[in-house]
Amino acid sequence: MARTFDELGALAEHTRTRPVEFLPEPAPRPRKYLLYSVDDHVCEAPGTFTDRVPARYRADAPRVAADAAGGPAWIVDGEPRRWTGADSTAGRRLRGLDDLVRTLWYDEMRAGSHDIHARIRDMDTDGVYASVCFPSMVWGFCGQKIWGQRDPGLAQACVRAYNDWVAEEWAGPYPRRIIPASVVYIPDPAEAAAEIRRNAARGFKAVHFSENPERLGLPSIHTRHWDPFFAACEETGTVINLHLGSSSTRPAASSDTPVTVTGLLWAAQTLCAGADWVYSKAAVRYPELKLVFSEGGIGWVPLLRERMERGERQRGEVMAWGEDISPSELLVRNFWFCMIEEPRSLELRHHIGTDRILLETDYPHSDTSWPDTQAQVDTMIGGFGDDEIRQLTHANAAALYRHPAPADPAWAR
Repeated sequence: MARTFDELGALAEHTRTRPVEFLPEPAPRPRKYLLYSVDDHVCEAPGTFTDRVPARYRADAPRVAADAAGGPAWIVDGEPRRWTGADSTAGRRLRGLDDLVRTLWYDEMRAGSHDIHARIRDMDTDGVYASVCFPSMVWGFCGQKIWGQRDPGLAQACVRAYNDWVAEEWAGPYPRRIIPASVVYIPDPAEAAAEIRRNAARGFKAVHFSENPERLGLPSIHTRHWDPFFAACEETGTVINLHLGSSSTRPAASSDTPVTVTGLLWAAQTLCAGADWVYSKAAVRYPELKLVFSEGGIGWVPLLRERMERGERQRGEVMAWGEDISPSELLVRNFWFCMIEEPRSLELRHHIGTDRILLETDYPHSDTSWPDTQAQVDTMIGGFGDDEIRQLTHANAAALYRHPAPADPAWAR
């Protein structure tokens, strides 16, 4: 039976106390390729905020506690928030949609979801060398539940605490394996710019931003409001990650459409974001900006590029654009696109640019290719030329995120 989003809330509560079932421990997979994943996630440690915010904010900072029903939850602005089954499906047996919407806590997840040492072991099992990690769904993919707290001072302190936790506990222990990426206090672009510079000085390579901040009640990317933030990213070489769903919205569809349909439409949402970002001209004003559309797929890129090129042949649109670089050229100059498993879309890779495509495993989410990413990649691109294989598996990501490939011969080509 197809379920709507409204029906899933009741289903999640119904399955809250049902025990999870873990799959057998997978054996390490043979390594044929050197792999970088530019889109994974982490379920944050209990003391992420309370251990790091100034004393005056500690009592109000997000913390782990029992909710009204006695179960564990994050308490944020006095309200409980919990991880769902979709936050961590790796290593669990999924018996239906209810296993994706049920609530989870630490002991109900694979340890690699929240423990960095276990995460590295899982990366080793999968044959993935380096990873860019986004926040969990509790906080939103650009940290909107962190910086969206009611008290601006607390919210800013929590943003800094989150980034300190990434530096100290998540990326810090394994600097060759985890590519550090930050969140920022988006409501204030000057404050966001300062945080970009603070983190760049200690080795952060990327920042998580919203695909459409206007949907979060903030100014549109077509305004000049964001220029201080863009300037800081360009100055420091910080990559801007635009994760699917980081606007806290779903693709437009009927109000009662089944949840499975909205899942099919994610690429359409990223297509809309792609057009919006190009025509915002942010990358015209800041030509060294580097922007990545995470988990939106790559199949939409040839479609959008073709539509842009058609418009460019129509004099009226060219006159309205008014820049030396065309929209279609900007699309493949300043933007990168991510894939998990897209063999058909890869047939059009030369219309995207083989230097624009990045690999992601989405561990530990439901889209994850773990623990069989090596085999999946081999099926998709094993017949390509060596230069394309090198680009798609790791070289594009290594260059973009300025995270050099290892010299260790234990890691394959």
